[in-house]
Amino acid sequence: MDTYVYFHGVVDGDWGISTAAGLMKGVIGFALILAANKLAHRFGEQGVYR
Repeated sequence: MDTYVYFHGVVDGDWGISTAAGLMKGVIGFALILAANKLAHRFGEQGVYR
């Protein structure tokens, strides 16, 4: 995904699609962090935050 964003944004100059792809990558990463934190709490661990 990072290479896609790099090649389309920096190399090809298509900033719109690379921005959208980078934003979606950030949203998916944030959702995975929230899910991992919830799973850690279910197992009785501290997790990333309370």
